Amino acid sequence: MQLVQFYFKGCRNISDVGIFSLAEAPNPLAYLDASLCQDVTDFGLATLSRKNLAELSVRGCHQITNQGVMRGLESCTRLAYVDISSAAKLSGEIIEFLAQHATMLEQLHAHNVPDLNDNRVMALLEKCPHLSSLNLGMA
Repeated sequence: MQLVQFYFKGCRNISDVGIFSLAEAPNPLAYLDASLCQDVTDFGLATLSRKNLAELSVRGCHQITNQGVMRGLESCTRLAYVDISSAAKLSGEIIEFLAQHATMLEQLHAHNVPDLNDNRVMALLEKCPHLSSLNLGMA
């Protein structure tokens, strides 16, 4: 059996240890929802760089930063869906990163991400031609 989808949304006991275990497993992890998992940090996300995710949701993960998301997604060439809404330590810089590295992106949810501006949004629209859903407002 090869599990490729993991949904941990709201699981209070999921931490970097669980994310690290997924990253180390031989399965071809494609979908990860760690939304509201308060013990997931940059370390856990960075271990995901070993996988080529298609979807990632870290909505409401308050311990992750731009650097953790960047390290975790830097080699995800097929990334189509990202939800980074209400992750308190993220900034508009992450939008620039996604514009440069997630050119297959189809859906982005980035509610409550500060420092958004016209240039960052335009870069995303120019570099991500498959983008069909963009949610940047307040949630």
